[in-house]
Amino acid sequence: MINELDQDNLGEIVSSNDTVIVQYSATWCGNCRIMKPKFKKLATENEGVSFVIVDAEKFPESRKLATVDNLPTLQPLKAAN
Repeated sequence: MINELDQDNLGEIVSSNDTVIVQYSATWCGNCRIMKPKFKKLATENEGVSFVIVDAEKFPESRKLATVDNLPTLQPLKAAN
């Protein structure tokens, strides 16, 4: 399953899961649209990992905090245990 995130719930998701893969994307981004089905397939094949999408257009502050310059960007995150 893929969750859609914003800057308010990203920290909550990361702290409640061991491994999270975040995809930063936007609706206007052609490469993001190409990557989305592949990202969904990865999510179904890797049940122990949380896959999330941040819409960089809706939540530019999240993109800025993560220092994401290009879209799409995949960012692996690991909870600090």
